[in-house]
Amino acid sequence: MRETVIMKSLRTMGALGVACLLGVSALQGQASTEQFIPIGQSPGMSSTYSMIGEVVSVDRNAGTVTVRLDAETRTVGITDGTRIWLDRSQMQQGATTGSVADLQPGRNVEIKYVDYEAKENADWIKVGIT
Repeated sequence: MRETVIMKSLRTMGALGVACLLGVSALQGQASTEQFIPIGQSPGMSSTYSMIGEVVSVDRNAGTVTVRLDAETRTVGITDGTRIWLDRSQMQQGATTGSVADLQPGRNVEIKYVDYEAKENADWIKVGIT
């Protein structure tokens, strides 16, 4: 029996739907485990959609953190939605939830922006604890 155009279209749409769901599932999987991935080791994320540097200062009143990246500095907003995690992998310990108080000058951080193009506010911040 010949397959109709409609049947082919339905089969193609079904395959595309499954592929989209698998792709979204993989992204959600990384998002839910991101806090456990050490600084600089997020596949496809570190140094591509995030920045890695050293905390210079924190302005709690303005809700910002300033980070040194080699020769330049950047100031990034910290919002109520910004998640802060403590990367304790160098101490052979698991990650844990942190706070703005953990953003101390001299500590290494990895920051992923809410909007990479705008580079204004942090979606999440990993703080290296040694």
